[in-house]
Amino acid sequence: MLGKVTSLSKQSAVYGLGTFLNQGIGFFLIPLYTTYLAPAEYGINGSVTAVMAVLAIVLTLSLESAVARLYYDFHTNEDRARYFFTAWAFLTVFGLVVAVLLDLAGDGLFRLAFRDIPFRPYGRLALWASYLGVASAIPNVMFRVREQPRTFVFFSVSQFLLRIGLNIFFVVYLGRGVAGIFEATLIANAIYAVPYTWIAWRSMRPALDRPALRASVAYALPFVPHRLSNWVLNVSDRIVLENFVPLDALGLYTVGYRFGLTLAALLDAVNLAWVPFYFRTAKEEGGRQVLARLVTYYIYVLVFVTLGTVLLSREVVYLMAAPRYHPSAAVVPPVAIAYGLHGLYLVMVSGPSYVKRTAQIPLFTGIAAVVNIAINLLLIPRYGMMVAAWSTLAAFLVRTLLITAFSLRVHPLPYDWRRMALAGLIGVGLGMGWFIDTGSWWGDLGAKAALLALYPVAAWLVLLTAREKAGVRALMRRLRARLRRVGHR
Repeated sequence: MLGKVTSLSKQSAVYGLGTFLNQGIGFFLIPLYTTYLAPAEYGINGSVTAVMAVLAIVLTLSLESAVARLYYDFHTNEDRARYFFTAWAFLTVFGLVVAVLLDLAGDGLFRLAFRDIPFRPYGRLALWASYLGVASAIPNVMFRVREQPRTFVFFSVSQFLLRIGLNIFFVVYLGRGVAGIFEATLIANAIYAVPYTWIAWRSMRPALDRPALRASVAYALPFVPHRLSNWVLNVSDRIVLENFVPLDALGLYTVGYRFGLTLAALLDAVNLAWVPFYFRTAKEEGGRQVLARLVTYYIYVLVFVTLGTVLLSREVVYLMAAPRYHPSAAVVPPVAIAYGLHGLYLVMVSGPSYVKRTAQIPLFTGIAAVVNIAINLLLIPRYGMMVAAWSTLAAFLVRTLLITAFSLRVHPLPYDWRRMALAGLIGVGLGMGWFIDTGSWWGDLGAKAALLALYPVAAWLVLLTAREKAGVRALMRRLRARLRRVGHR
């Protein structure tokens, strides 16, 4: 059991670095953006980034999800190489056709969607940057299914550094404003499309596997409405807000949401390692018991990370963002809790995916999306941007409850609900510390950090069994011994 935890932890840590850097680039650039962009410009950035998120779905049809699952159905390298080529060729040609059609219709579509944001230059830059990003889809799946996290991290880190440099060049040196963000993304994706294509080509055999393509499309298509509904949950509020509040308010909301979204980048990184681990372990004797216990430990960590994001949100916003963006701190707690629920959703959805019962998943996500859109349209015009934050939390709660009930029906695991619920209650109690206001940034930081430190103490006292505590002690002894060996070299 300890070996499986260690293996999964290593994979998650390596994938975590790559995915966090790739998805969290907006977080690291907050000091730059809030210094050189006015809130209205940041609002444009938030809305156009929402467009890029939906383009990532439309241009790929979620085919990478099918490749990640169906890869395990092929038993020879020859078959897998042919399958990789089939998926890569389809995505390349299909994405290009869709991109050209959207470019031709872009002006009209943007007039329908936005009140103050034009297609040229923002939408066009976002469109072609998104298409060039499709080149990474199949190679990144290859890295995952072949368990090559270091290669994944190399590409993620190097692309992250390039995008940071290009953003500084375009936004600071050239003074290109918000357009410079998307110009930097376009150029970075164009540069990296070359090595990604080369890596994919080396692992492929140029031959179409039509039955495999049909199976892939059939598997992936149910994920399209599912991912579109996820898009509604995650980013459509930026488009709704753009039509009802000033761009300045949209900019504040986007900054606050970005801080909460950082948690999602970490969780998605863990999920990259969790999915192939789940599919392998579920087939083993006693695998369900192993998975259930790992989910319990995962919940312990999930509550801790969510608690830290909520407790320290105001202090981190004040530290990283320019003073005119400080009101955005109020957005972070409900968004962070929503993404904590997203973390539970990610582990629960693995069961239906494993047994190939994916057709029902879009229904649950769609219900949550309707909840999100309805609350936003009804209440944002009257109460403003905070409605969007709380509607995100409400919708994520609905989706998590629905997928959990479905997962327990189609692929039940012996979860320890008592201990997981107790971890959640401890997190809620300590999370009330968000309201602490000593009048001093340092005073608030110290008090909230102390509350956060109480969580692992409480976990040790009431959540871990005697056997688990013995396992933790054994692991710590191994780590200390390894550190001593490194120190003597």
